[in-house]
Amino acid sequence: MTKRIDYFRLTLNLLDLPTCKYPNGDPGQGEVKHMESTRRSIAKALSWRILATVITSTLVYAITGKGEFAATVGLADTTIKFFVYFAHERLWNRINYGREQKQPEYYI
Repeated sequence: MTKRIDYFRLTLNLLDLPTCKYPNGDPGQGEVKHMESTRRSIAKALSWRILATVITSTLVYAITGKGEFAATVGLADTTIKFFVYFAHERLWNRINYGREQKQPEYYI
């Protein structure tokens, strides 16, 4: 008998990523949804966009040598991608993949 290797879970373990767990072992029964707040999603989007803007502007400046053009490209990039990232983040809040269920502190 050949042992089946679950390469997907093996990869997640190697990358130290959490796997999706369900309380009853069945994804359709008893699953608990964990939502991030809108404020947290906004804070994450802002922090990422600041970093990405600096990277984009620096790259454009390094290629063109034009500071004003680099700033314009960086700001345009940020404006568009901020809203795209926020929508993407909120969409992922509806997906339970990779979330671990919080266990109660005690049972009665």
